[in-house]
Amino acid sequence: MFTIINIMFTQSIPFAGHHGSIVIGKGGKTINQISLEMRCSIETKKPEPQHGRPLPYFYISGYTELMVLRTTMRIQQLILKSNSRTEKELIDKTTMLKSEISKIHLEQENKTVKKVRFNLEIKNITETCVEVESVDSGDDDTDYDSEDEDTIVVNTSK
Repeated sequence: MFTIINIMFTQSIPFAGHHGSIVIGKGGKTINQISLEMRCSIETKKPEPQHGRPLPYFYISGYTELMVLRTTMRIQQLILKSNSRTEKELIDKTTMLKSEISKIHLEQENKTVKKVRFNLEIKNITETCVEVESVDSGDDDTDYDSEDEDTIVVNTSK
C-alpha cells in the first residue's frame, strides 16, 4: 500500500502601499484569474512583524515548484508595473514642480530687476536734479526783501 503525500511549494511576495491592488484587481478579479491560470492558490496576508514580515504579502502555494515560480513571476511583473507607474507619476510631478519653481524665480528676478531699474532711475534723476542756488542782490544786509529772487540752474553735465 502506498501513501500519497501532497508536497506543497510555497512563496511569499511582499508589497508596499497600494501596489498590491494591481494584483488583486477590482473585486478580486485579477488574483482569481492568475490563480486559475497558474493552478496555484494565492492569498493576501497582513503584515506579521513578529515573524519577520513587516509588509503585507501574497502567499502562493502549488503542487509543483514550476507553477509557484511562474505565479511568482506574474505577480512580480504586476507589482513592478505598479511601481513604474508610481515612479513616472513622481517624475512628472517633480518636473512640474521644477517648472513652477523656475517661474517663481523668474518672477522674483523680474521684480528685483524692476526695483533696481527704478532705483537707478531715481538715482539718475537726483544726480541731474535741479540745483537751487540762492542769488544775493549784493547787499551785505541780512534783511531779505521780496525783490530778491532765487535762480534755478539745471546741471546737465555728467
